[in-house]
Formats: sequence, structure tokens, C-alpha cells
Amino acid sequence: MGKTLEEDLLGSITMRCSIKFLQEIKPLCGRGKKYSDVSAAIRYYIERGRQFENLLEIYNNPELRSKFEGTLKRIAEEKDLEKYFETIDPKLLDSIIFVAKNKKDAKIKQLLLSLK
Repeated sequence: MGKTLEEDLLGSITMRCSIKFLQEIKPLCGRGKKYSDVSAAIRYYIERGRQFENLLEIYNNPELRSKFEGTLKRIAEEKDLEKYFETIDPKLLDSIIFVAKNKKDAKIKQLLLSLK
């Protein structure tokens, strides 16, 4: 699942965000910190927001939610995950990856409780 060339290229925009937000992320940025710079931190939070929106779309649609939960159950039973992941719709796979990342960070429990 490598990145495409378009995912590696960066563009530039001007955006407005609160000073408070910038003050909160600035300590996380720099050499040896979580993000290399403020731009990297903002890109991270934008991508996480997109992933969360995809997950919300799935959880708010009973048909998609059922499909998603069924897929998670099949993953638990699958012996060859690489082949199985090749068969999954990319948007659904992105949502699964998002959930897995959050599970790893032990944050998904609170997220799922708030969605119910």
C-alpha cells in the first residue's frame, strides 16, 4: 500500500486558524518532536479529520455500518490478510486503517462510545 506520487507532492495554501490552535501545536513541532514543523502537524490533523468523517459516514449509515462491522469480523478470521485487503473497497479500507490506528493509540474506545 505505497503512496502515489500525488500523495507525496505538497501544495501551498493560505488558511486561517486560531492563535490558540497554533499555540497548542507549536510545542509538538521541531527536530525530535512529533511533527517536523507546523505544516506537518496541520496536514496530520486535516487527514485525521477526513478519516474521522469517513468513519462517521459509515457509522451513520446502517447498511455501510453493517458491511463495515462484517468486514472487521472477517479480518479477525482471515488467514491471508494481504489478499483479503486487496478485495476491500479503498474507502472502507481507509476506515479500517483509521480504526486500527486509533485502537493502537487506545483512543477508539471513547470514539465508538460517543458514536453510539
